[in-house]
Amino acid sequence: MLSVSYPNIITCLKKNEKCMIRCKKHMDDFVNCIDAQRMNIIREKYEMEQKMNNMQQDNEITKQFFNSRNIVGVDYNTYDHNQ
Repeated sequence: MLSVSYPNIITCLKKNEKCMIRCKKHMDDFVNCIDAQRMNIIREKYEMEQKMNNMQQDNEITKQFFNSRNIVGVDYNTYDHNQ
């Protein structure tokens, strides 16, 4: 991830009050940093959703297995799926 120095942006903008385009590189770096952080958050949320979906599918497969086999002594309702 980019490391953006906020004082550099502020200093540049103060020095170039009438021509902010001179600070374009600093501003672009800042925007890129924010975009990268947003993408990381989106990726992490997507990965967590995928993990939860996979866990639900695994639990459903386990439930179907137990129900189809009529396994004696296993109560699916109290079975710990995370073993």
